Amino acid sequence: MNKFTKRALIFLHMIVQPQIDSYLIAMHTISQLNILNAIVDKDRLLRHLSVMIQDLHRRGIMKHMSSCLTEVLSNAFGRYSQLGLCDVREFELEGMSKVCYI
Repeated sequence: MNKFTKRALIFLHMIVQPQIDSYLIAMHTISQLNILNAIVDKDRLLRHLSVMIQDLHRRGIMKHMSSCLTEVLSNAFGRYSQLGLCDVREFELEGMSKVCYI
């Protein structure tokens, strides 16, 4: 492998790894929610997961801080919902903003 190819692979790894981490955390969360047969507020869950990932990053367990982006986690739950692994429902209440549950 030449130098350019090695650098390109390292670059791609650095870009893709945080996404993979986020999707794995979302998958594990869905698995645990299914085991517990739990329904949770999506926004609250995303905030807690983001804080948890930040803590794991500070401890040196998670390599990339960008794994904690709530947008990426939200997309992961959306994709898993499309695959039928979880159910994401959105409700609009009178005088309140939309509430989304997983």
